[in-house]
Amino acid sequence: MRGKKKNLFAVLLAVVAITASAQPKVYFTKDISPESLVKIYKALDREAKGRVAVKISTGEGGNQHYLRPTLIRQLVEEVNGTGHTMGGFGGVLKNASIGVGSTAGKAYIHSHGVTTDSKECWRHTQPQDFFLESMAAAAQAVHEYFGGGKNILYINVMNNMSVDCDCDGHPAKPEMKDMGIVASLDPVAADQACLDMVFNHKASEGDDEKPLIARINRQHGTYITDYAEQIGLGSKKYKLVNIDK
Repeated sequence: MRGKKKNLFAVLLAVVAITASAQPKVYFTKDISPESLVKIYKALDREAKGRVAVKISTGEGGNQHYLRPTLIRQLVEEVNGTGHTMGGFGGVLKNASIGVGSTAGKAYIHSHGVTTDSKECWRHTQPQDFFLESMAAAAQAVHEYFGGGKNILYINVMNNMSVDCDCDGHPAKPEMKDMGIVASLDPVAADQACLDMVFNHKASEGDDEKPLIARINRQHGTYITDYAEQIGLGSKKYKLVNIDK
C-alpha cells in the first residue's frame, strides 16, 4: 500500500464539518435499476478513478435481501471497480465500519474496544449505544483513510428493507415496499435521509413502515447518525435533490 494510497478510491453501496449555509446534497431517485445507479453516481459529480473498491452489502448464505449482481453490474463497470463480498448492513455508516473492517476490527467494534478476538468479543457485551458509537468512529476512520472523504462515495439502495440484519441467513419478509436510491458525499446525510424517509412514510395496504420503525427504535438505531455528527463525520441536515424531476 505504501506509495499508492492516494490512488485508492472507494464506492460504498447501502458515510467534515458542514456549516448551515453549505448543507450536503443528498440525491434521490425512486427508480431502483442499473441505469439509475449509474445516473445517481454521476449526479454526485465525483469521478471514481484509480484503483476503485466497490463495497456492497451481500449478507449471509440463505439471505435473499441483498443487492443483485444484475443491479450493480453497470455501476461496477462504469467505475472499473472490484466487487467485494464482505457482509455488512443496509446503511452506509454500518457498511463502512463493519463491512470494511477486518475480522479483528469487527470484534473490536462489537466489544467497544475490549478485544480483537472474534471468539471472545461476544463475552464482552456492551450497552447498545457504545456499539453504535464504535461503528460511527470506525466509519470515520474509513472516511479519513480515503483522502479525508475526498475519495469515497456513499449510496444506499432502499429495497428489501427487512426488520432483520442481512447477517441473518433467514430474515423476516419485508413489510415495507422499496423506496428508491439515495446517494451523497456525506455518509451521515445519506443515512439520515433514509431514516427520515422511513419515519415519514405513510402506511398503505402491503406497505407498512411500522415494524421497521419499531426495530430501529428498539435498537436505538438513530443514535448512530447523532453520534457521527457529534464527532464531525458529517451533517444530519441536508438538501434533498430528486434526480427524477
